[in-house]
Amino acid sequence: MLTHITNTSERTLAALVDSYARSFDAREFYPVRVQFAGLSAGEVERWHRLGIAQKVFRALRNPGHEVWAVRVGLGGGAGKIEEGSKEEGEEEEEGEEVAAVMILKHPNAPPDGPSPYDAEMERMPASAKERHDELRRRSEALKTAAGDGYHVSWLGTVPEHRRKGFGAALIRYALERARADGACLRLSTNSAENVAYYSRLGFEVAGYDEWEMGGEPFTWWVMVAQ
Repeated sequence: MLTHITNTSERTLAALVDSYARSFDAREFYPVRVQFAGLSAGEVERWHRLGIAQKVFRALRNPGHEVWAVRVGLGGGAGKIEEGSKEEGEEEEEGEEVAAVMILKHPNAPPDGPSPYDAEMERMPASAKERHDELRRRSEALKTAAGDGYHVSWLGTVPEHRRKGFGAALIRYALERARADGACLRLSTNSAENVAYYSRLGFEVAGYDEWEMGGEPFTWWVMVAQ
């Protein structure tokens, strides 16, 4: 079930962070692996989760962002959503978990506010912070060149719930939301496989950038759907 997440409790935040961390496994997800190249597995996991927590915390408190999730019955191991995250008028259903999550950024969204994780993130190892900042800078340049609109900031599905249409359901909602406002919808990816997938959902490549990060070639695409 598609749910607009508005609850900002620690339990809800932990469930969303856990689902995102499992969707973008630090051992396999290319941007994380190259960003934190040279660090121990434990350090990589720590910084990875800390960055996710910072992102989700800010999104939940920014009126220019929407956080959406797909809820399913327990059994897959993803985090459980806190009571109060349901759509208005819904009853709490026991035994549900987060199978997929999306952060949708509105056009002209206000800047993110502070989070409890900011001070710790400033202590990120210099090499990782440099790669993180470069990726963000290059990504923002591509998004700006693609034009203003709604933006799928993060979309993740936990491994055991992939290929069930959950990600596509979230994308379809985002497309409907953008089109209702007469705006385009943008998203970014580093995966050629994802480029093909999003193309089937109506997106076109608006631009891309290539550079070396952590000693490995890296490509970042921005795609747009009208």
